[in-house]
Amino acid sequence: RITRRDFVKAASVSAAAAGFGLGATTTSGMLYRRLGRTGLMVSELGIGCSPHGQRKKFKPYCDAMPQVIRHGFDRGINVVDTGPSYRTQPMVGRALKGIKRDTFILCTKSEKVRKDQIVAELEKSLRELQTDYVDVLHEHAHYTTVQGAYGRLEFVEAAEQLRKQGKVRFFGAAGHNPDVLAEYIRTGKFDTVMVPFNYLTRRPAAELFPL
Repeated sequence: RITRRDFVKAASVSAAAAGFGLGATTTSGMLYRRLGRTGLMVSELGIGCSPHGQRKKFKPYCDAMPQVIRHGFDRGINVVDTGPSYRTQPMVGRALKGIKRDTFILCTKSEKVRKDQIVAELEKSLRELQTDYVDVLHEHAHYTTVQGAYGRLEFVEAAEQLRKQGKVRFFGAAGHNPDVLAEYIRTGKFDTVMVPFNYLTRRPAAELFPL
């Protein structure tokens, strides 16, 4: 049995071990951590724009997005995450319109396999998000075997091309399997990984954070 206090303490220690250095708080009280090897300082809380769980209320969910994002920004949140399959990128773009671009960190995902498809998908995402670049492009790592990570050279090539063009600042992998994401890290190619980590899902603390 683990108490909430023990969990928070363990999470802080594990995050520091993973390279998520603790940062200063703002007047809002928000705490910031360094994101992977990007050097970006991201708020502990972020705004995820997946509608999962809101399928029956998709329109109200999207209608509330501008208010939710601005409310979060007012309270120190500085990172927004979305993806093509979420179908929320156009709404996110409209919600962020008029907000100074260098005041927030914008992340999206790639769900394609071939290099040309990845580039085209990102170009579409930029149009929907109404921006010239994203801070982090995550590959949606759906692989269930560790070998999948080593087969993703086309994603790396596409992401590096997009980075040279100024359309992507950093790239990483997002998924639910710590074993697979650990192999992504070991390739040495990826700047970040995104993985569920909460009170019940604690595998990343042992399998990913020490890397």
